[in-house]
Parts: sequence; C-alpha cells; structure tokens
Amino acid sequence: METINWGFIGTGNIASCLAPAVKKTEGASLYACAARSIDKAKSFAEKWDIPVAYGSYDELLADRKIDVIYIATPHMNHAELSIKAMKAGKAVLCEKPAAVNAAQLREVLEVSKQTGMFFMEALWTRMQPVYLETLRMIKSGEIGTVQAVYADFCSNIPYAPGSRLYEPELAGGALLDMGIYPLMYSMSVASAVQNVPFADVKCPSVHSICRKTAAGVDAFESIIMEFSGGETGELFASPAESAFSAVVTAGIDTGSGDHFKAAKIIGSKATLHIPGFWYAQQINVLNTDGSLVEQKKLPFRVNGYEYEVAEVVRCLRTGAVAGTDDARPIIESPLHTHADSMRLIQMMDAFRVEWGILYPFEAKDVLRGASFGAGGNTGADTKTGAGTGASFGGNENKGATEPTANTEPATTTSVSEEPIVVYTDGACSGNPGRGGWGAVIIVDGKEHAMSGGEKLTTNNRMELMAAIEALEAIIDDRHWRNRKVCVVSDSQYVKNGIQTWIKNWKKNGWRTSTKEPVKNKDLWLELDEAVSRLEIEWRWVKGHAGNKYNEMCDRLAVEAGQKQ
Repeated sequence: METINWGFIGTGNIASCLAPAVKKTEGASLYACAARSIDKAKSFAEKWDIPVAYGSYDELLADRKIDVIYIATPHMNHAELSIKAMKAGKAVLCEKPAAVNAAQLREVLEVSKQTGMFFMEALWTRMQPVYLETLRMIKSGEIGTVQAVYADFCSNIPYAPGSRLYEPELAGGALLDMGIYPLMYSMSVASAVQNVPFADVKCPSVHSICRKTAAGVDAFESIIMEFSGGETGELFASPAESAFSAVVTAGIDTGSGDHFKAAKIIGSKATLHIPGFWYAQQINVLNTDGSLVEQKKLPFRVNGYEYEVAEVVRCLRTGAVAGTDDARPIIESPLHTHADSMRLIQMMDAFRVEWGILYPFEAKDVLRGASFGAGGNTGADTKTGAGTGASFGGNENKGATEPTANTEPATTTSVSEEPIVVYTDGACSGNPGRGGWGAVIIVDGKEHAMSGGEKLTTNNRMELMAAIEALEAIIDDRHWRNRKVCVVSDSQYVKNGIQTWIKNWKKNGWRTSTKEPVKNKDLWLELDEAVSRLEIEWRWVKGHAGNKYNEMCDRLAVEAGQKQ
C-alpha cells in the first residue's frame, strides 16, 4: 500500500482541521469527501482541492479507491458510521468520543476484530510532541514524585437553539466534548507514574460534582480522582508519597480565559505548566517556588492534527504486528488502543449514571453497570471488557435515571473502598489422582480460608475449583458481592483461560485452535458465570516463591487432597 487514500464523512469545522494535515502528510492523499447534500460536499471539496465529492455517505463508502474513512459527524452517529465503514472494507479514524456509550463502542470494536479493519479514536493529543515529552519527563523522574495534577478545559459558549453542545438529542454537554481531554490527560499521567498501560490505571477513589442545564445536559463538572502510586511489590499497596490526586474541570458555559484551559503537573522537584494542554506546543517548567526554569517549545509541523494522520498511515503501511509472527493486520494503534478508548467511555458512562444523564436516543438500561474501571476488567480484550466492569462504588445494579426537564442542582459522587483480594491454588497427587484446592479471601484485612478436594481429579481442575469456590463465596455474601475483586493465582492456565482463550473457545463451539474439545468445559462454564457477576482483576504470581498467601493456599490444597 503506497499512498493511503482518505475519504471524509462530514465537512464541518473539525473536518477543516484535519484536511490540511492529511494533505501535508507523506503517504496520505485526501481523495474524497461526503456530506448530507452534494452542494456541501462540493463546497468542501473545492476549498481543499479534493478530487471527488459525494452527496451521500453510502456513495463514499462504496468507492473502492478509499483506504481509510475519517468520521467527523455529531457524536451520536460515530458508532453507526464506523461500523458501516469497516464492513465496507475501510479503515476508520473516528472523531472523539469513539461512541456515545460503552455498549456502542463494544459493537464497534467487535466489528474491527471480525473484519480485521483498523479503528482508532481521533484523540489527537496522544500523538503530539508535547504530550509525549510530558510523559517522558514524568517517567524519567525529572520532576520528581508526582504530587498533583490539575487539568481544565472550560469555555463560555453562548447558547443557541440547535447547538450540538446544548442539545440532549445530539449527545450534548461538556463531558463528551471537552471533559474527555482532561480525563485522558490525568489518566495518562497516572499510567506513567504507575508504569502500567492506560487501561489498567488504578484509581480507587473518585469524587465529582455536576451542574446541568434545564434541558438536562452537563454544563459544568468538577472531578477529583485519587490515583494509586507506583508499584512497590505489595499488592494494592503504595507508599503514601507516591499516590496523588487529579482535579479535572470541564464546562461549556464557564470561563473563557487561558487559565481555564491548562494543565499543571506538580512534582516534588518541578512543576510542568502546559497552556492549552490538548493542543500545546510548549511546556513551561517551573521551580518549586513557581519561578520559570525553562520553556520547552515543540512546534507543530502543520496544525497538530498531522500526528494522528501519520500514525494511521504508519499502522496501515506496517500491515502486521511489528516484531511478532502475527500475520494479522493491525487493527489498533499502540498510541491509543481500543482498550484505552473503552476505559475512557466506561468512565464517562459511570459519571453520567451518577449525574442522571441519559440521552433521549439511548435505551433506559444502556448504562446499567457502567464502569469507572479501577484498573481491573477494562478494555476490549478482557472478560467484561469491551464491556462494563466496575462501577464507582461497586453499585453495579444502579442504572441510569432519566433527566427531568428542570434539573439544576449539582450531583455528587464519592467512593473509597479497597478491593477484596483472593488467592487461589490447586494441587494433585498423580495428576490424575487425589487432589485439593485452597483459597484465601482477604476482606478489609481479615483472612477467610477455605479448601476442598476430590478423590480423582487433575491439577488444572483443582486450580479452577479454587477460583470458582472463592468467587461464589463472594457472590453469596451480600456485603461482598458489589466490591471490586482481585484474584491472584500461580496458574497461567486459569488466568489466560478466563481472560483470553475462553472467547475463542466460545466462538469455535468450545473447541481449541487445533479443533480439539476444550478440556474441563464444565468448570470453565461455572467460572465464566461467576466472573460475569463480579468486577475482577486477574493477577499472576510465581508459585513457591515465598508469597505468604500463595504458600498458604498451597498448604490448604495439599492438605485437602491428602484427606481424600
């Protein structure tokens, strides 16, 4: 694939931002555009010297010369058009948000997998030089320990009838349009501090307040997120000095000065002040007393949008997962993965649930079980992922409420609750032979041990039984079942099976990649059912390596097996 031909769906302001970036990116050609009317399409094509203009989206999607579609329409159309484009054999760059809710995005990502077509949310900031340099400085320790993050994106946009920002029917409000940027930025800083993927960031506590318009869209929100610090070797434990908070604001009718559009990352050695952080071209490095130490200037080559265009071109030209034997086409960018998009929309779903915001075109239960996702089952490739997962306070049965016509009071949320930690192990003498399983459930510092066994079994079955019995015990306890859960096992068989392999087994009629029947299907079905009712993070620990609770589970399993 030499030149990547681009087709634009939508010809509004944001399309006019990407157009020069495509035209000035090596290997990219702005070949066609489409609008709801041929006149609009022709006008846009004339403005940007585009060879082909279509008066309908379907005509553009049918053009075989187009390699990638850029979707620049109102939010509520993003998912539908992305799916149509990929089914038509086109790669997709879709404006943010990638979808209005996680349920929609789940469908989009599933189509990407099924068709093998590339899909990326156009969160342009994540490819820009200032953003990447900021994360490098954090990871290198140049600013010391991160202590706080402030990120604001507020504008004072006058109300106008039909304005997409003020209309519930157009998925209006500050959160999806502006709030996504400071949320993303804060999560990115946490990812750098915790040294984990963006989608796995741990955020155990969230507090928020929202002011809504009379029509029911969010006009302003202020959010505080408390992040865990870096890894210390202790499960869910970090030294107090490495944990930090982020304060995020977004508004469509609140403030218009530059101080309402900036990010600050405060470290123990220095502070990074980034004006207009989502499109920044410079970083102000401040001393601890607030004095300016350095201005790092990283100007755009075009207008800032060229970096996401170049990333799409790079991914499509690579054509396979670099550095692996995987011959499948690339369907996502490592700079902004499908799991990253899912984590963001899960967070925004959860905020909308708490604020009582449901768009008129959404089903009443579409946000039920909405996930803030504290680093557990998030993302497109996890058990609940491309899906729901944890809610703010474990209240996964709390559904969205419909906004009333004159909803003005602010809504607040607050959560702070440690996950339940479960250690499991299995053992078998003879394999097959006498076997046992053991589990330790740790709730608020208290240990609850359990075990059992069978006369004729295998090690893998006992590993599965340990996880099943422990999770069912949690489900049976009304005080535990809505808590987040972390399962720690020394069995890669269990961890990989429930997180990854089981999806393909189901698709293949419970057969492996070699067409053999899946062993222990009965137990996998039980585990799958238990997992579907909880929000779970899975962790692997090396067996017989001195971990206190892993060793305890091993003893419980061996003793239970010996009693058979």
